[in-house]
Amino acid sequence: MADSNPSSLTGEPVRRRDMNLPLPKPFDGTAEQWPKWKIRFHRYHLCSGLSHRSQSEQVSALLYAMGDIADDILSILRIDETTSYTELIDLMDGYFNACKNIIFARAKFNKRIQQAGESIDQFIQDLHRLADDCSYHSLKDELIRDRIVVGVRDDELSKTMQAKTDLTLTEAIRLSRQAEARTESQGLLRPRVEVIRSQRQLTKSKHQASRGPTSSSTHKKCGYCGKTPQHKRNKCPARNVDLTALNHAVLREIHPLRSVDENLAKLSGSKIFTKLDANSGFWQMPLDPESRLLTTFLTPFGRFCMNRLPFGISSAPEIFQCRMSKILHDMEGVICHMDDILIHATTQKIHDERVRAVLQRLRESGLTLNEKCEFSSSSMTFLGHVIDEKGIRADPSKVKGIVNFPEPSNVTELQRFLGMINQLSKFTPELASLSEPLRQLLKKNTVWIWGDPQQKSFETIKSRLCSTPVLAHYNPERTTIIAADASNAGLGAVLIQVQPDGSKRPISFISRSLTDAEKNYAVIEKEALAATWASERFGEYVLGTTYTIQTDHKPLVPLLATKELHKLPPRIQRFRLRLMRYNPDVVHVPGKQQVTADALSRAPASEPTESDIAFVDDTLLMARQAIANLPASSTKLQDIIACQKTDPELKEVRNYCSLGWPAFMPQNPLLQLYWNNQRYLTMVDDLLLYNDRIVIPREMRLEMLDKLHESHLGITKCRALAQTSIWWPNITSQIEEMVKKCSICAKLRPPTREPLLASSFPDQPWSRVAMDLFELKGKTFLLVVDYHSRWPEIRILDHLTSSAVITRLKSIFATHGIPDIVISDNGPQFASTEFQKFTKEYGFTHTTSSPRYPLSNGEAKRSVQTVKNLLKKATDPYNSLLLYRATPLQNGFSPSQLLMGRKLKTKLPSVPHKSPPQTPKITPLLKKEELYREKQQQHYNSRHAVHPLPKLQPGDSVHIRDLDRPGTITAQLTNPRSFMVNTEQGQVRRNRSHLVSMPASTYSPPRTRSQTAHHLRSATNPSDDGQPAVHTRSGRVSKKPQRMDL
Repeated sequence: MADSNPSSLTGEPVRRRDMNLPLPKPFDGTAEQWPKWKIRFHRYHLCSGLSHRSQSEQVSALLYAMGDIADDILSILRIDETTSYTELIDLMDGYFNACKNIIFARAKFNKRIQQAGESIDQFIQDLHRLADDCSYHSLKDELIRDRIVVGVRDDELSKTMQAKTDLTLTEAIRLSRQAEARTESQGLLRPRVEVIRSQRQLTKSKHQASRGPTSSSTHKKCGYCGKTPQHKRNKCPARNVDLTALNHAVLREIHPLRSVDENLAKLSGSKIFTKLDANSGFWQMPLDPESRLLTTFLTPFGRFCMNRLPFGISSAPEIFQCRMSKILHDMEGVICHMDDILIHATTQKIHDERVRAVLQRLRESGLTLNEKCEFSSSSMTFLGHVIDEKGIRADPSKVKGIVNFPEPSNVTELQRFLGMINQLSKFTPELASLSEPLRQLLKKNTVWIWGDPQQKSFETIKSRLCSTPVLAHYNPERTTIIAADASNAGLGAVLIQVQPDGSKRPISFISRSLTDAEKNYAVIEKEALAATWASERFGEYVLGTTYTIQTDHKPLVPLLATKELHKLPPRIQRFRLRLMRYNPDVVHVPGKQQVTADALSRAPASEPTESDIAFVDDTLLMARQAIANLPASSTKLQDIIACQKTDPELKEVRNYCSLGWPAFMPQNPLLQLYWNNQRYLTMVDDLLLYNDRIVIPREMRLEMLDKLHESHLGITKCRALAQTSIWWPNITSQIEEMVKKCSICAKLRPPTREPLLASSFPDQPWSRVAMDLFELKGKTFLLVVDYHSRWPEIRILDHLTSSAVITRLKSIFATHGIPDIVISDNGPQFASTEFQKFTKEYGFTHTTSSPRYPLSNGEAKRSVQTVKNLLKKATDPYNSLLLYRATPLQNGFSPSQLLMGRKLKTKLPSVPHKSPPQTPKITPLLKKEELYREKQQQHYNSRHAVHPLPKLQPGDSVHIRDLDRPGTITAQLTNPRSFMVNTEQGQVRRNRSHLVSMPASTYSPPRTRSQTAHHLRSATNPSDDGQPAVHTRSGRVSKKPQRMDL
């Protein structure tokens, strides 16, 4: 055998100069990895040019690349110098195949399933790897195919592949990859709401029995929330549920609708027709128990959830269409489009048989119908077409807006009409020549004369606009757009679809005039009404599909798309609720792209229908209900309306709400504040509202601020109270300013903890000490603790006098020396003249803490707590003190080491120390103490939610919390956060935490108009009823309570 470590391999790895390839990573020695590693080395063997070397070099390179494991394998294989590279590979294959456990490998393969988050490619690759170890030979592909079918996570995909009898491995891989791509594009990994397919069908009798016995209308339970409150049908909280956030996570089921042409083709030869309409079809479909919790909503009566499919779920139309299709799929002569069911037949007998069969099928499925059903008619409108025995023709209502378009009476109306036809001229090129007589009237210095040429041109153009070259057939697979617009006269909309060539062709034109109530809507409300009305009129086209609503009113986009439902103005909130059953994408387009819809809205072709008028009444009732819920009497509302009409700002705002807002408003900064909020400003019964809040005139704002803060609530509570009923620009900042300037609130404001000021660590022992007195078991003790070492000295006091304290201090100083600084509280023993004389005699500085603020002498207070615990628990107090003084602190040194430089001998056995006493090195000690104090400071600040207080200057007015009296700052002392305050009773010293900064000018609410009138009446009459005033025993006049009237 060749040398196993040739010179060519002991240095740099074998490389080919032109490829510069490194060796593969060493082999790990497992039988499962040998095939992969062998393939990698084989590629290296070819690319590096090693295959052109001698056999001995190839064998040596293989063994070198394998690593240390090669030597162990060679001791078993026992190869010689004549073994070639190919023979060595075969020997290795035999060795590792013998190490494989075929049974275990196959069991592992048969248990392999696709894991959560694992792609289909990763799953298939791992199946191939596992199959290589199973020795399946010719059955390998079939077994991998079977494992894919039963192992994929998508149940629908598995069922699809199981249904294919001639399924191959290639086909299985292709289907799996397509399903995965489809899942990723549709967001199937998000939470979804599904309808449970109940095995137990709902029958009519069961449905009625669940409703319980009937009762009078007064006590009848609400059909939506199940309660018996006296709320209006449209105001039930269960009916007006905002499911916008849930729709972002709902899976839209893919159930394509049949095309219009496909459905209409089935009607060939039919003469008798019946159209059935499902009664609140969505509510007839039960929700899965898990999905019900996703629809949870809050009401004044508690939390509720939907048991049936609500209209607000974006996937509801597809779910309903899917179920209806399954119910009626095998019935001849029946076409189902959403909640409309068309039954057709060539004879009356066949027709009646089919109707009975459909009704029986619906009864068995538990579905009910409403009163809008049409039975046994020879002509009927369906899917935008009129069908009868003669055939199928376009519905005239689709072009009614064009056919009934009035002839222009002036240049402005003519320009509007020509603008509309210009937008459609690309579908009928001759419109340009046909409109020439009309364009003559637009020339300068031309007298307006509407003659026969103009009338003929006008009628010809309208007929061409209603012809096939302009109008397109509806196709549910194409992008659908609704262009809606509103004017002061009416509403207009066009249903448009994008054609395969990219052009946008109209499908239908609609328009109607506004009712008297709708004419009083704000501009933004009219635009929202147009979008809602157009979606409902085109409902048979767009229900169950994703479409686009185009509006030229930009502030409307977020209100109909993303804004929370409860934050919308009352009318727009109602419009948004009506749109919830659809799935529109609201976008803004410039007005020049809304020419057709704009022209239709300014020349409405029809009057409002009964359903339109009912919708207006419903919307008005909801808006009035919002006003009725405000905490204001009718008299007060009339006063506010009168003030709104006379207020210069609100007078302009009311006009803008009715006539429309300008595109820009830079000239008036006051009105700019209203312009920024124009989307929320509306008029309801002559009252200007911001959403459902009253806009308060400037004259009444101080009065409202007074009422808001009448009970001295905080800023947050006052803001919340204002948000329930009133609004004006910058009301939030004005409330904040008012509360901050309230003297009563300032005095009673909860104290705020300031950030911790950690005491500095002395670099010398016994240079700064703290002392305090404490009592335990009927005895008084003096404690002195060193800031550097935390060494406590304790002495019993026979008397609570300065002389007794001084005597004990002299004893302690005699042992440890005189410190530089001594800190204590303001007790009489430390504040006496005798103690001051002692400090001068011994030459140390005596510093006192702030009165009634123990934290400023924290070292002594902490030591007192520690020592008292020791003495309470110990049977031998001296031994307890010994152990404490010998126990290491957080810095790693005991108090004795820090104070005296040596360890104390205790009862615990220890190794004798022969080295002389030595104090710890000061530099690392200072770093440890600094780090400890930083952590302590961070913990305190985070635990107590500290907040820096404003700095106080001499002359500032303050309120002293503990004394409950006012004062004035005279000086700031050298001690941190300590001030001298002058009061009527004299000067006191207090910490910053005791002082409340009083506002420079306290808030004093002005006298309101009602209070002024009451004051004048009181001055002329002793009481309101003419009787003498009643006095209490203290002499105070007893007055009747004044009721709040907002």
